[in-house]
Amino acid sequence: MEHKLNGRGYAKLYRDVLDQDFFKATNVGPIRFAIYGQLCLRVWHVRKTILVSSYGCTEEVTLEPNQCIIGTNKTPLEWGISRSKFRAQIAALAKAGFLTLTPARNYTLVTLCHAVSYGEPGTQPGHHAGNGDAHHDNTPVDNNTSTLARKHVSTLARNQETSCPRNTHFSDDDMKFALWMVKTLRDRLPDLKEPSLPKWANCIRLIREVDGKTHKQMSQLFLWAQRDDFWYSNIMSPAKLRKQWDRLQIQIDQGSSKGLK
Repeated sequence: MEHKLNGRGYAKLYRDVLDQDFFKATNVGPIRFAIYGQLCLRVWHVRKTILVSSYGCTEEVTLEPNQCIIGTNKTPLEWGISRSKFRAQIAALAKAGFLTLTPARNYTLVTLCHAVSYGEPGTQPGHHAGNGDAHHDNTPVDNNTSTLARKHVSTLARNQETSCPRNTHFSDDDMKFALWMVKTLRDRLPDLKEPSLPKWANCIRLIREVDGKTHKQMSQLFLWAQRDDFWYSNIMSPAKLRKQWDRLQIQIDQGSSKGLK
């Protein structure tokens, strides 16, 4: 099975990922990080169709951004890891919310649950090429969320939502907004369970791309719901915000109309 590396640019891997307990585990921590780092380098940053050859057969596979394919028998040997350790630790990465695994007949499709940042050939790490994904509105995101958004969270998927939807394309700002929502909820509910941040960020992406809303509009509606005696306990996730958007907006409009009379 052949899979060429993703061009000649570089993938940004933040140093603070090493601070997470998941990668500090005795004995298995370095193996987990080695596998994770390899996957960050191998996933594609654009939609790509490749040919996969295995057992004398060739198959055409279309990969979305942040996806790559691996062979659970051949890949561990290429990376210098025993098959048993590779299978155990890639399963641990999936369980912790870093990625999803979709087995096929001759390979396994890997989807990373975060958007990998890329640099173009000829640029230096830390210097962005092009305009990037700038934050264009005044969403009240905490100053610390810029750092937090870079952390590829392993401890943020401990509840029942331990997987992320296939083909997530959320931006850094979507993840920052998800972190801001969690922080806002925690100000009122300190014991709030850790959500699946990739799922939250992807839902925020859908509100933005499919529903045509901005982060600023989301924050205004969410904050209004948090101040309302009824809605504050019902709007506790991006999915609920999206589902009840129209009802919330109607109530806001009705309240504004009453105030003008």
